[in-house]
Amino acid sequence: MGRVMPKHEYYSRQTILKEVGESGQLKLSKTKALIVGAGGLGHPVATYLAAAGVGELAIIDFDKIEESNLNRQICFTPEHIGQLKAQVLSQRIKDQNPHINVTTIIEKLDVQNAEKVISQFDIIIDCCDNFATKFLIHDAAWLLKKDLIQASIYQYEGQIQSFNFSKDTDKG
Repeated sequence: MGRVMPKHEYYSRQTILKEVGESGQLKLSKTKALIVGAGGLGHPVATYLAAAGVGELAIIDFDKIEESNLNRQICFTPEHIGQLKAQVLSQRIKDQNPHINVTTIIEKLDVQNAEKVISQFDIIIDCCDNFATKFLIHDAAWLLKKDLIQASIYQYEGQIQSFNFSKDTDKG
């Protein structure tokens, strides 16, 4: 492993931006984000959040890497086939940015564990490809007043939605 760059150097290109600055970087470093899905959407989300310095990232996924994933799940290589997606992606972003904490959750997000898992984070980023799970994530984020980013891709089309549930004072 090469030299670990000090934090102030690592983030210097974004802290010089007046919209970020030292205070914005500090806020990013205190943020806890959950990425649901370590597939085609989860890869760019994880790598960019890691690069930005989101202090704690967790990746939840239960699936294993298949050969058909390699052309669009860009952090995987042929050597990773058969390994757990969340574990490999977590290690890749830990290697990318040693200044953040990365947690791996190897399980399917479902009705039994959604509240326990989601309640631990400030923001939830839905990168899954299952409609039932998307609805579950949305409902749990709303109930727990957690901010939510939902993204989906179908062939050449994409959609992204942002829900600021933490600011929602409506109790139902």
